[in-house]
Formats: sequence, C-alpha cells, structure tokens
Amino acid sequence: MFGSYYGKKEIVDLMLDHSIAKLSYSEMERKIIKNFGHLIFKLFGYPLVVSSRQRSGVIIKYLNPQFAERVLDIGCGIGYYVFELSDKFGCKVEGIDLDAEDIQLANKIKNITKNTNVNFKVSNVLNLDYPDESFDKIIMSEVLEHIRDDKKVLSDLYRILKPHGYLILSTPYAEVVEEYTEQKHKLTEKKKLHVTGGHVRNGYSLKEISNLLNKSGFNLVTYSFVSKKFTIDIGFPWFIFAYPISMFDRFLNGTGKGIILKVEKAKKIVI
Repeated sequence: MFGSYYGKKEIVDLMLDHSIAKLSYSEMERKIIKNFGHLIFKLFGYPLVVSSRQRSGVIIKYLNPQFAERVLDIGCGIGYYVFELSDKFGCKVEGIDLDAEDIQLANKIKNITKNTNVNFKVSNVLNLDYPDESFDKIIMSEVLEHIRDDKKVLSDLYRILKPHGYLILSTPYAEVVEEYTEQKHKLTEKKKLHVTGGHVRNGYSLKEISNLLNKSGFNLVTYSFVSKKFTIDIGFPWFIFAYPISMFDRFLNGTGKGIILKVEKAKKIVI
C-alpha cells in the first residue's frame, strides 16, 4: 500500500501543523484528522487525492525500483516517493524541493522513522550541484511545467544520470502548448507558496515533450496518459469511492489531463 508509513499519530500531528493543512481544513475536520488520521493512512495509504494516487502508481511501476539503487526525487514535497522507495525497496533516495516548509516536515518525519537511507534538502533544479553520473534513476513529477528553461534542466538531468539510467517524468498534457508571459502563482489547494516556481506553461503535447527529451539525449521507453474520463479529483472521504471508479480509465484510449513518460539516458553521438 502506497504511503502507509504515514500511519503514525506523531506524523499526522506534524502534518496538521503544515500551512496547507491549517488553510484547507475546518476546526472540526482537523479534530477528526488528529484523532483518526493515522488510522486512515494505515488503511488507505497516502496520498488520498485520486489523481495523485493514480499518477504515483504509474510512476512507481515505471521506475521499477531495485535494492540499493540511488534515486533522486525532484520536487519531493514532504517525501512520499522518497520514503516509499527507501522503506519498501531499499533504495538510497535524495529528495529536493524549493519549499522549505515541505523539506522541514520531511526531515521531521525522517527523524521519527529513523530512516538513514533518505536525505532531504532545499534546492533549485536549475542549480543542481551533483557530480556527473550520480543517480541510477530520477523522478521529476509535475515540475517541468514550472520551469522556463526546461532544456537546461533536462540537459543537467542527463549529466547526473548514470549510463542507461532512467528518468520518470510526469507533466500536465496539453494538445496546444501555451507559454505564459508571466509566471503564475504557485498554488497547492488553498495554500500560496512564498517561493518562485508557478506555472510558466500549461503542459506539453506528446510530440513536444518527446522531441525535447530526445534532443537532451534521452530515448523514449514508454508513456501513459492519466486522469481521463473516470478520474474525479477529490480527496478523503469520497476518495474511497472515486479511486476505484478512476481505474476504469485504463480501458479507455486517448489522452488525459496528464502524461507520464519513462525515458532512458542514451549515449550521445559526438560528430
């Protein structure tokens, strides 16, 4: 079950102190979560938002994590991929994010779980300081649409991946890509983050993202569209009914609101 390690009362208490929780829930909802949140996460895992859970399942499948692999999660938030990969698969995982509050919470969860195979730090993906060929695999989920210089980022990810390493990338899907003249505010539910990093484009078409990755030195292995007709983007408690319904999406052809790609670092040809 994805994210069930959040089913500890002390972790739920920490999550309730996060700005997004204070803005998103009423006093009554906070009391319910404080008393029963650890049981909810034990039973249903985390995240509870339907689209996020659907996306995370595909990302873990594409990543195919192996014991002792070194993995980088870019835009890690409070670390649910990071902890999942370490706890269930024995990976050594680095999580980076611009949001200092998220990283602070992730480190507190790390201290509670006494997990020595994870590391978190506040970092900008435009200024990665890792040596060449540092990671076996990289996750970058819902990040690239926030970055103006996407070519630079992908070039740097190519540099820090080991030969034949994999990048798992998710982004909003857009038939017609729109570049915004001004960066939009970055919002998560009702929380306005006090960092730069809002959307600079509405997403990518399959053709555009494939060409961009190919020019950066990656070969496309596979891809999936997510959040199609049956995905209703709601959280707990309606998640209990909405998530099973969303599984019917797998029987539909066509595009969705999001796209997930698995690409491999290819050997660049020097002319």
